[in-house]
Amino acid sequence: MEAPFHPGSTRGLRSPAPKIPSVEHMDIAQVILIAAIVIYMIIRRFAGRPLQAKSAILPLALTAWGLYQLRDDRITALDVGFLVVSAIIALGAGAARGATIRLYTRDGHLWQRYRPVTLAVWVLVIALRIGLSDLGQANGVTLNSTGTLLATLGASLIAETAVVSLRAARTAVPYAPKTVREGNGPSRRRASSSYR
Repeated sequence: MEAPFHPGSTRGLRSPAPKIPSVEHMDIAQVILIAAIVIYMIIRRFAGRPLQAKSAILPLALTAWGLYQLRDDRITALDVGFLVVSAIIALGAGAARGATIRLYTRDGHLWQRYRPVTLAVWVLVIALRIGLSDLGQANGVTLNSTGTLLATLGASLIAETAVVSLRAARTAVPYAPKTVREGNGPSRRRASSSYR
């Protein structure tokens, strides 16, 4: 029996490309992981924690990882504009949070604690970030959303750390050594001087 296709045709012989389910699930898993990191960090900082020099390590790592994930994207002028706007918002939000954090002396070292207004800034910026992402996607931004989210979260935390560090320098109280952990030392009731 004669084949119903032209001799050079591959129609009917191709199999559809296999779906790669891990790519979609990986993005969802990463977003869940990022949300978990943010929630964990907020809870810890509401409880109060010692201010230490290593505070910038996580923000730098998040920013680097986010930018690394964008390495294979074909970045357009629109994407660059979106990244610049996202970075400006992230830096502004981080600086605003850094200005609202309570700094206080505990056992002779500087500690920090989030306040309700700090949480309000987080909530406002998360809502703004969701709106900006939707607007970007509707207008053709093609960047890796997870990479962008990580990079801007890291930039936001860098700005927060920078503002807290500047404020801490004005107090002349030393940072806590590495041996001081959350929950060590005197109770919160015995915490002394508070700095605005």
